[in-house]
Amino acid sequence: MSADVSVVVAVLDNASTLQRCLDSIRSQEGPSVEAVVIDGGSTDGSLEVVRANAHWLSHWETGADRGIYSAWNKALQHVSGRWVAFLGADDYYLDGGAVRDLAELGDGEDSDLVCGRIWYVDRRGQRQFTHGQPWSWERMKRKHSVAHTGMLHRSELFRRFGSFDEDLRIAGDYEFLMRLGPSASASFLDRVYLAMGNEGVSSSHALDTLREVRRIQSRHPDIGPAAAWANFLREVAVHGYWQGRRALDRNPLVCALKSARRNARPAGGR
Repeated sequence: MSADVSVVVAVLDNASTLQRCLDSIRSQEGPSVEAVVIDGGSTDGSLEVVRANAHWLSHWETGADRGIYSAWNKALQHVSGRWVAFLGADDYYLDGGAVRDLAELGDGEDSDLVCGRIWYVDRRGQRQFTHGQPWSWERMKRKHSVAHTGMLHRSELFRRFGSFDEDLRIAGDYEFLMRLGPSASASFLDRVYLAMGNEGVSSSHALDTLREVRRIQSRHPDIGPAAAWANFLREVAVHGYWQGRRALDRNPLVCALKSARRNARPAGGR
């Protein structure tokens, strides 16, 4: 029996967050939703979590793979939905209507993709910043501007454009979306519907991501090496600025000064 939406979860040693992710999928209301879990050979208890949920999962398997895009490609062989979404084991839907709202929007507008906005959260669940803009080919040629986590893809796209490039480690989702080209149609859900774990996004990881994006852009016929380098340098500068801002916001002395300034304001003053 086919589903309306297939949600793929890639797992590798995520025992502490996996159940929350799966619970958020199972709680979705509206369209029929199936979950496909691909484990990369976890040794931390993740498999016990998967087995405890096996009775409602449409498919799960475990074994060594070449990374997240290898896991996703394995999952694509087992999905039945007309829409496909991809989550990490530390991601979770914020409410039970998220998938319904995405699917209804995409079906109503007959889109190839449906994206929205997501929260990046730390290990304590504290919200850090939002990500996700409406699809724009001109903007996508400059940077990965859409929030891929939880985005809906028409399943037929993978038959038309192939699977994910397993030689990429970080930006394979961006590379796949760039294959769709300017003719891709996309809807935008104008709300935050999902939280994405942000534990692995260090400054060095972000720089590696930008380097991989630069390589993808360099070989794309609509972009080329010169524009790819310009995009890379601009994004490095932007990332450095926001890293600095966030570091200042977390600095105890800066926090104390801000608090003192707020307390010193007269009632009704600015």
